[in-house]
Amino acid sequence: MKENVVQEWNEEQRKKKAAEEVAATVQEGANIKTEARTSESRLDRLKARFLRH
Repeated sequence: MKENVVQEWNEEQRKKKAAEEVAATVQEGANIKTEARTSESRLDRLKARFLRH
């Protein structure tokens, strides 16, 4: 009985850790996408400024 509880606890801990890792990876991807958009718009502004002169 006690072994089953320990096994279940360990399994839940593994699931929780996996879910946290997935969430961190998704957040990292979102941050990279935001950075790319920011860089792209900055490049567009620099290009426009260059073409005006």
